[in-house]
Amino acid sequence: MTGIVIGVDASRNRSGGAREHLIGILANLDPDAQGISRVHIWSYETLLSELPEHSWLVKHAVPDLEKGLLSQLWWQASQLSLELKQYACDILFTSDASSLCRFSPSVVLSQDLLSYEPGVMASFGWSRARLRLLTIRYLQNAAFRRASGVIFLTQYAAKLIQSSCGLLSNIRIIYHGVNLRFLRAGEGSASAVKAFGIDNRSDVIRCLYISNAALYK
Repeated sequence: MTGIVIGVDASRNRSGGAREHLIGILANLDPDAQGISRVHIWSYETLLSELPEHSWLVKHAVPDLEKGLLSQLWWQASQLSLELKQYACDILFTSDASSLCRFSPSVVLSQDLLSYEPGVMASFGWSRARLRLLTIRYLQNAAFRRASGVIFLTQYAAKLIQSSCGLLSNIRIIYHGVNLRFLRAGEGSASAVKAFGIDNRSDVIRCLYISNAALYK
C-alpha cells in the first residue's frame, strides 16, 4: 500500500465533542480512496480505547498525556516532532489547536471559539478560568500562524479568529458532519415534520440541549 503517512496529535482532545469528531473522522476514513497509507495517532489511553480498529491506524499511548497540562505541553513541544520523524510521517494533523508542536507541514483544526467570543472573557472576571482562556488563545494563535493550513468549521469562526491572530494564507471551511444515529431510518425532513405535527410557522419545536452549566451559557 502506497500513499502519504499522516500523524495526528490528539493529545488535547479532552471534551466530548472533540473526541466524537475525531472518532467520526477515523470511522469514515477511506485511506485507499484518499491516497493514505497509514495514520499514526498520539493521545491518552482513554481516547485511544474509543477509537476504531483499522490495519492502517497505529495508536501511540503517551504517559505524559495522563499527567497535568504542563507535562502535556512539554511533550508536544519536545517529543512529538521526534516521534513524527521516527515514523516517517509526511504531515501532521492537529485536531486541537492548543499545540506547541513545530512539525512542518501541518494542518490545524479550529474547534474552540470560547476564548475569542466577545464578552465571554469578561464573564469569568479575574479568575483562574480567565487565565486559562487567555493561555489557550495565545497557544492557538501561535499554532494557526505556524500551520501550513488551518481548517475552520464556519465562516464566522474564520473571521473572528483571524481578527485576533491575523490573516492566514491557507484556510478551508469544513463543516461538522452529523452522525447517522441522529437520523431516523427512512424518514426524510418532510415526514419528520409531519410526525411532530408541525403544520405552520406558529407551531413550536422544543429541543433539549445537553452540556455543562458553564457561566457563559
